[in-house]
Amino acid sequence: MPNHMLAVPAVHGSIGIWPVAVEHGRVVFEATPSARFFNPMALVHGGWTAMLLDTAMGCAVHSVLASGQSYATVDLHTSFVRPVRDRPGGLRCEARLLHLGSWIATAEGRVYDATELLLAHGTETCQIFVMRPGSA
Repeated sequence: MPNHMLAVPAVHGSIGIWPVAVEHGRVVFEATPSARFFNPMALVHGGWTAMLLDTAMGCAVHSVLASGQSYATVDLHTSFVRPVRDRPGGLRCEARLLHLGSWIATAEGRVYDATELLLAHGTETCQIFVMRPGSA
């Protein structure tokens, strides 16, 4: 695993997602939705699911970048196939790099429940840039 992939942001623990596998161009996250993220219909808010997909797809891009390179999401498209509930067994989100160019990368991701039922999927475009000393 590249050194720049070792740190897990603190926000992941508070939103119930964490990485479980990182390979070159592929990542897997596990997630535990909770009632904290329910919308008025007692379903997990779509923004939480989109955040899970954005995180996984961005990390798939990040996993192939050279030291000193970074990325930012330019476009995120999410399709919600089934409602996300506070399901036993949690969720799995798998993301793969589709294309890496000099300035643009694309990835795809899928969210499954514990029975392998597809709940959501998406694609993402990221801009690739070089981090300059002192920039954050």
